[in-house]
Amino acid sequence: MSRGILYIATGEEHLDRAIGSAEITSRSVDVPISIVTHREVEQNGVFDEVIVDEEPQRDFVDKPRNLPKTPYSKTLFLDADAYVISDINELWELLDYYDMAMAVDPNEGVLRFENKGDKLSEELPESLPEFNTGVILFNKSIIESLCQEWVDNYSDSVLNDQSAFRKTLLNMDLDFMSLSNNYNTFIGFPTQLCGEAKIVHDFFDYRDEVENIPEIVNASDDIRMLYFNRRKLHAINSTCGKITQYVGNSLLSVKRAKNIVEDEGFKTLVSKFKRKFSSS
Repeated sequence: MSRGILYIATGEEHLDRAIGSAEITSRSVDVPISIVTHREVEQNGVFDEVIVDEEPQRDFVDKPRNLPKTPYSKTLFLDADAYVISDINELWELLDYYDMAMAVDPNEGVLRFENKGDKLSEELPESLPEFNTGVILFNKSIIESLCQEWVDNYSDSVLNDQSAFRKTLLNMDLDFMSLSNNYNTFIGFPTQLCGEAKIVHDFFDYRDEVENIPEIVNASDDIRMLYFNRRKLHAINSTCGKITQYVGNSLLSVKRAKNIVEDEGFKTLVSKFKRKFSSS
């Protein structure tokens, strides 16, 4: 059963980014990489297959139009600004149990609630999350029918392809799973991570700094927050993060903290916290 990575990029700017992303991805994967684009691409050792879209729309709709062209039975689709930075072999096994997997968009609050005028989004159940379609793991057996409905749901009243994708998921009999942030690590929005980031999303305009991104996002595998400020990517692994982990793991519950204060005093509680964090 074949498996591989697919990029879709129509337009020179998107093609340029896809080539750069694929170059980085190729260092971490042992599967072929293909691209659907608007023209032939000179072979540079990155793409195993170039598939030409003869009628590109240069729009969001190019994604669902071209996903069925994947040459693989198991496909990891990546946006032009998404790239793999670590081994992802464990992902393929997921497709033995589910038809599709993707992560919830960290910017869904803006996309769904602040951007007014997306009529389709307003019609859907509030409890249905907005998945980010920049990283999609899928079986080819289901993609043609899904993409046809996805295209049908897309219209001028839809602000982005993800609103149409939400409706498509709601209407189709599909087994799908949500991926963690580790497999779609946004660096343009505050993102919490725990463990190793495997797929990074968003180049923005700092191509010169992209080589340093894996080192920054995976400087630690503890609970941490990524945020982008003043054209720099930052990773916070602070005492606040340790407190969250400490309390979340019930190492010192609120009830026990209360008992310590009542029996031994507040200074003892503070002393226990300090000893815990100094040994972490």
